[in-house]
Amino acid sequence: MGDEMLKRLCGNCERLYEEEEAPNVIMYVKGVAHLMPVRVCPFCGCPEHSGVPNNQWEKRFHKIDYVKIKEGTLKVSTVNLMRAYDERHFWETMIFNVEGLKLEHYPMWRYETKEEAIKNHERIVQLLKKGKYKLIPKSFSLELEGLKSENPFER
Repeated sequence: MGDEMLKRLCGNCERLYEEEEAPNVIMYVKGVAHLMPVRVCPFCGCPEHSGVPNNQWEKRFHKIDYVKIKEGTLKVSTVNLMRAYDERHFWETMIFNVEGLKLEHYPMWRYETKEEAIKNHERIVQLLKKGKYKLIPKSFSLELEGLKSENPFER
């Protein structure tokens, strides 16, 4: 990122600010034996640290749908990332395993706006429900004739 300031999107008020604009407030943090500085949103004052009650992580937008497909159940999750890793994409949708099917790689999409994220979340859910997906089998394991692996993760 170089000299660019890190941008944040508040999990509470969803206003954009630069990290340097956010003041640090001294407060107690769960699991820490002493007071410590915690960055807060310069607009609403909501703390960023997850160890503080009513923090941005607890309040951030999080849309979840569980979708039953013939191979199992998947979780479609869309969240406010609260910080963009490329200065633009603050929203993310991912698909996770819940039951049955075991994906090795979790599909992910990132967006610039909440509206885009919600729209694509709904599209993903509908595609899964309508069976409009393809499972792509991939295997990077090695099997030797007559010699079974003892790796517990391959069973």
